[in-house]
Amino acid sequence: MAGDKIDLVQIKIEPRPGETYSRPWNYTVTWAEYKGAKNATIHKHFDISTTAGEGIYDFLIIVKDENGAVLELKKTIRIYDPANLPVDPTLSLLNLHIDGTPYYRNGAFCYRRP
Repeated sequence: MAGDKIDLVQIKIEPRPGETYSRPWNYTVTWAEYKGAKNATIHKHFDISTTAGEGIYDFLIIVKDENGAVLELKKTIRIYDPANLPVDPTLSLLNLHIDGTPYYRNGAFCYRRP
């Protein structure tokens, strides 16, 4: 919600001072379709480029209104190179029941009918 009508909504991902990165990178996207709106619910998706350097960044959400007022929310995010992900998530699960009794659970038969 802007104090007056919205001028722009913007996302920025910026390197943090004092951090070291494998390569220089930043990101900015501005959505002009909200210009002139008094209020807006914004749900947007965007991709972070594979050229983004691994490291800790400032993630900023910026809303400016037509009177020049600015609301800025800053969060910290970490971008990983896929080869350096701290986990390799895999989920494999299959459960079958007969009359509410487990029959097959995650790769093993656990009950056989008489």
